[in-house]
Amino acid sequence: MAIEYRFEDRPPTIINDHTAQTINWHKLECEWMFTANQTRYFLEEKLSTDVHWKEANADIFSSPYTLRQKIHLPRVHLKNNTSILRLLGNVSAGIENESEYTHLPQKLMLSSSDSLPLFRAGHVGQSCSFNDGFSNTHITLNYKKHHQSFGLKCGIAWTWQKIESDLSPWPLVTDTFVNDLTWHTSRLYVEPSYRMNYRS
Repeated sequence: MAIEYRFEDRPPTIINDHTAQTINWHKLECEWMFTANQTRYFLEEKLSTDVHWKEANADIFSSPYTLRQKIHLPRVHLKNNTSILRLLGNVSAGIENESEYTHLPQKLMLSSSDSLPLFRAGHVGQSCSFNDGFSNTHITLNYKKHHQSFGLKCGIAWTWQKIESDLSPWPLVTDTFVNDLTWHTSRLYVEPSYRMNYRS
């Protein structure tokens, strides 16, 4: 990219910028599942894992200065579902759990030889970490009599998130700028149900 500035009383000024960027993206995804379907019970276990890793390097040349930028974006995601159901006469009882976890650490680094350095230093780096978790466990009971069925579902759900960031100018500045935010919620629930299925 070339930018030309024109003036009335002096020759024009031309600034040439060249950007070179390379992105490497790696993915690893796997899933494991087990199912047992028997006469008296049903069991299912499902576990999945996703690991993604992205790296981006960019060089911006604007004579006589050079700005270098590096980005690291890894991602880890775990998910597990477990459920078991057992039949006891007219009563079916079951328990189920759903859990997820996500880890997103990110890092950005900039370096420049400009005469106006960033944050009074020639280098600046920022890191940000995001963690997210979710879990839901519940128990179900169902009783069936002729055309009627009674159900009860009770459980607890829990969610949390945490964000941490760190901005570090160096080497001329020793101070760091840190942010830390965490929140979580929990919910206890009971859900009764009634159903009538009548057919002539």
